[in-house]
Amino acid sequence: MPEQAKKILKDSFPEMVKVLKETIKFNTVEKPSEGIYPFGKETGDCLDYVLSVGEKMGFRADNIDYYAGQLDCGNGKEVLGILGHLDVVPVSKDGWIAPPFAGEVIDGKMYGRGTVDDKGPMIACMFALKALMDSGFKPSKTIRLIFGCNEETGMKCMQYYKTKRKMPDVAFSPDGNFPLINCEKGVYGIKLDAGILPDEVIDIAAGSLVNIVPNYCEAVVAGKVDVALDNVTAEFDGTNTKLTATGKATHGSVPELGDNATWKIFKALAKLFPQSKPLTFIANNLCVDFCGEKWGLYLEDKQSGKISVSLDVVKVIDRHLQLDIDIRFPVSYSHAKIEELIHKNSPDFKIIGGHKSASVYISPDSPLVKDLLAAYKEVMGGDPKPMAIGGGTYAKCMDNCLAFGPEFADDEKIMHQTNEYISLDKFAKMAEIYLVAIYNLAR
Repeated sequence: MPEQAKKILKDSFPEMVKVLKETIKFNTVEKPSEGIYPFGKETGDCLDYVLSVGEKMGFRADNIDYYAGQLDCGNGKEVLGILGHLDVVPVSKDGWIAPPFAGEVIDGKMYGRGTVDDKGPMIACMFALKALMDSGFKPSKTIRLIFGCNEETGMKCMQYYKTKRKMPDVAFSPDGNFPLINCEKGVYGIKLDAGILPDEVIDIAAGSLVNIVPNYCEAVVAGKVDVALDNVTAEFDGTNTKLTATGKATHGSVPELGDNATWKIFKALAKLFPQSKPLTFIANNLCVDFCGEKWGLYLEDKQSGKISVSLDVVKVIDRHLQLDIDIRFPVSYSHAKIEELIHKNSPDFKIIGGHKSASVYISPDSPLVKDLLAAYKEVMGGDPKPMAIGGGTYAKCMDNCLAFGPEFADDEKIMHQTNEYISLDKFAKMAEIYLVAIYNLAR
C-alpha cells in the first residue's frame, strides 16, 4: 500500500510545489485583528485558501473562527493529529535574493518566508495524506490536519482551538528537526525592567519578537560621542549621535548560530557610560555567552543539555530599559527556578511579564517514537535516534505529540532567517517520510 501511495505522491509533486508557492504569497505575519480575523485578514485569507484546496482533495474542512482550521479524512474513533501553522515571523527589509512572499524557485530552491517554517511541511503532509487515500488506504483513525494561525507569537490559536474542539489522541508536528524530537526544553520569554537609563541615553531599540536574535540595534545619545569599536557606527546629526550595529538573525533557541546586534551596542554604551549600572551589567553579563553562565543562570541536564539565553528585544519606556529575553531551559527545571536565579543574580532587575511554555519529554521506548523513527528510517536509512531541542512547537499544547521534521541534519539552518528556502529535493523527501509516518500511525 505505501509503495502505491508513494508513486501517487511523486506524480503529484508539481501540484504540491504550485500550492506551496500560492501559500507563500500570503503575508501571514501577525497583524492587528480585523473584524472576524483575529490575526489579520491576510492570514485569514491564507487559511481560506488552504482549506479550499483541502476540500477539493476530498477532505472535510472546518474553520475554527480563523484562529485555526482543520482538514479531516477517515472515521475512526481515535484521532491522529498533524499540527502545524500558517503564520510566519517578520522579515528583514534587506538581504533577500528573492521577494519573501513570492515563492520564487532559484537553482532548485523555493525562497520565501514560511517555506520551511511551517507552510512547506504542512503542504507536504496534506499531499502525503491525499496520496495515501487515493491509493485505497483505510485508516483505523480519523486523520486530522490542524493549521494554526498564531504559533509564532503566543499560540493563542491552540488555546482557542482547545475551547472549541477536542485535541487529537496522538499527533506529530512537522515543525522541528529530523529524525525526531522527543524532548523540548521549557521556554520562558521573560520581560524585564532593567532600570533607569542615564539622561544622555535617549533611546535603545532592537528586535520585534522574543524568538528571533536581532540583526539590527540602534541607540540615540545626546550630543556628539566617539565610539572606538569597529562594529558600531556613530552618526552625529548636529544634536544627537545615533549608534547602529548589525548582525545575523537566527531562531532564538539557537542564539549561537546568529550574531546578536544588541551585544555590540551595549558594549559601546557601557564604555561611554561606565557609571550606569544597567548598561554595564548587561554588557558584562548578558552579552558574553549563550548559556547564561556569566549571568548566573547556567543549568544543564542529561536529557536536554544546556540552557540557552538570548537577548531578543530591547526598548525604552518612560526612561526605563526593557528587555525581552528568550530562555530555553532543561526539562529537569522549572520557570520558578529561572525566576529564582534572576532575582539572586540580578537583584536590580524586575520581572514585569512574559510568556511561559512547559517542557516536553516522551520516552524513546514509546510507540509514538518508534513509529516515527521507523518512518524516517524506511525513507532515509541509517540508525536514527531521537533528539532534544530548545525550540518550542505545538507538541507543548497536548499530550502524546512530538515534533517530527522538517529540517534534516545536513540542512542549512534558515528558519527565521533572511533567505529562508526549501530545497525541492528535500521537499519531496519530507513528504515521503510523512506519508510513511501517517501510514504507520493510522493503519
